[in-house]
Amino acid sequence: MKWERSVTRSSRDTLLTLGYTLAGLAGALLAARLALGPGMFQTKQFAGFPVIGFAAALIYASAQLRGFGTVMVILLLLYLSQIALNPPIRTSSVVSAAVFTVPVGAALVGSSIVFRVLRRVPVGRFIIMGLIVALGYGAMVALFLVLMRQPLATFLVLDQAVIGLKLGACLGLGFELVDLVARLFRDRASETPAS
Repeated sequence: MKWERSVTRSSRDTLLTLGYTLAGLAGALLAARLALGPGMFQTKQFAGFPVIGFAAALIYASAQLRGFGTVMVILLLLYLSQIALNPPIRTSSVVSAAVFTVPVGAALVGSSIVFRVLRRVPVGRFIIMGLIVALGYGAMVALFLVLMRQPLATFLVLDQAVIGLKLGACLGLGFELVDLVARLFRDRASETPAS
């Protein structure tokens, strides 16, 4: 009996992680389309969207299913992916990757925690995720400007915050849909009489 429960839970967690990953990638592509327009594949910025979508999905799945030790490993992978996306590797690219990863990673973790706390709210959490990720993106640009000793240009901060809002809302909508489908299957399974 214990073995059956663990296999069922393992299978459920695997399916949920797969669902979150697909939702994260789909949400990132939708956000790229909204932020970059129809020529999104021709821009250099496009590559960052699927990477963030994939990382956000793994962070969300880990926060919901595993624990925060796994989340820290995924944040490290996000940091390393940011270094890889900005060659050549030098001190400035390592610092830039950290400046990106800390606020954006914190926003993704924070929004995943909020999703977990608001588990009983079935619809609308994606708006909160959008707002939290927008704060992370705005903070990231503000940090870049401060480190480069540039004036704090409000339009740059707001521009990135809007991109973060679109990205966070699209990701959150995908995760919310996966959670709703999982809840429907769980409710349906609990209604089925045991044979």
